[in-house]
Amino acid sequence: FVLVMTLIVLGGCGIQDSQSVKATKNFYFTYVNRPVELDMDSSATLAEKELALSAKFSALDRELTVLGRTMDGILDPTKQESVAGLVEKFPWLSNAYILDADALIMGAIPSVASADIDFSYLTSKDIKPRELYAHVLTGENGTHFLLARPYMQSGVLIGFLAVSFDPRALLPLVGDASHVFIRTIDTVLWSGDLNLPSTPLGSIDWKETLDDRSFDSVTEHGVTGTWFARYYANLPIVFGIVR
Repeated sequence: FVLVMTLIVLGGCGIQDSQSVKATKNFYFTYVNRPVELDMDSSATLAEKELALSAKFSALDRELTVLGRTMDGILDPTKQESVAGLVEKFPWLSNAYILDADALIMGAIPSVASADIDFSYLTSKDIKPRELYAHVLTGENGTHFLLARPYMQSGVLIGFLAVSFDPRALLPLVGDASHVFIRTIDTVLWSGDLNLPSTPLGSIDWKETLDDRSFDSVTEHGVTGTWFARYYANLPIVFGIVR
């Protein structure tokens, strides 16, 4: 922009001095549009705690991210092969479901679903097209992670494609899970061998904390708790290590 305006001004004044144009170009490329320079001699290093978190949870995080993208890419949930394909691609899923507009289960693959499964949380949402809605449900048969994608026709909600899974089914992706935890703001999904209330992270108000930051590390009495948070649909999930 600076170069163009300068040339316009020079041209408007009737100055055709090629040296002036050359000087202007040199000024532009020297001070305005400087090329990106990479310092290949210095090496950036991640903190040991961040590396540990990444090593533990990157595969799990990737699986959940791909699940959300795959559900978003299914344009017609009435095709049984699309629903069955979810269970085949993500064998850690408990079930895939077709729900009606009232969030009632119309069909499931596999056909037998836990009696605890209830998608009524969707009825309290302001449903928008192409959004994903997550929820954690705790019942007599354990803890279930629920994820639903709405489908609309001419702006009218006609149903949902949904899945459920036990968060513990993803632990093989973590490796040794004895010193890790996974939780939402209100619900602990996994705590391994940890007694979370007695750890440096036990007194955290997660709702208030997640409003302010998505990563932190706390050390007390020689014990360190390190965590990060990711949003899956509308739901924040906290992953952490205590050592």
